[in-house]
Parts: sequence; structure tokens; C-alpha cells
Amino acid sequence: MPLTFYYYNYDSEILEETNKFFSLKKIYPLAKILVIDFNSTKENFFSFSKKGIDGYLMGTFKKESIISALNSLSLGNKFFDNDFLYL
Repeated sequence: MPLTFYYYNYDSEILEETNKFFSLKKIYPLAKILVIDFNSTKENFFSFSKKGIDGYLMGTFKKESIISALNSLSLGNKFFDNDFLYL
């Protein structure tokens, strides 16, 4: 079965859309979800974690980070932005 990746560009103004997006994990449990969060708050990260994300990048990510994230997720691992530690 091929891997399916979803990424989500989080916008706090569109809560209904956010909830619909995360319901994909219930429908497709093998799908990998990578969130790119341009608001980059600890609250967002913990909220996303509870929804079952597989990866998280802050909006300030570097090109190498997205490549690392996709590689990690394709190997069945999770990926979380190292810069998150400095929030």
C-alpha cells in the first residue's frame, strides 16, 4: 500500500476546517499527517499531538527540515521540528 501524506497549514480562524481535516486520520488510519504551523505555539503543538499527527514543522522551517520530515514519515517514524524546543 503506498504511503499517503497530508500536510496542513494551520489557520486558527478556520476551526471547523481544522476539525474536518483531522477526521481524515479516523477514515485513513495509515495516512501520515504533517502539520506546518505558522503560528508556532506550544498550545497548537499539544492540540495537534492529541489529534494524532505524525509530524510537526514550525512555519520557519528550512528546506532540509521538510525533506527530513518526509523521509522520517515514509520510514514509519514521527518527526517534530527541533526548533520547537526553543519556544
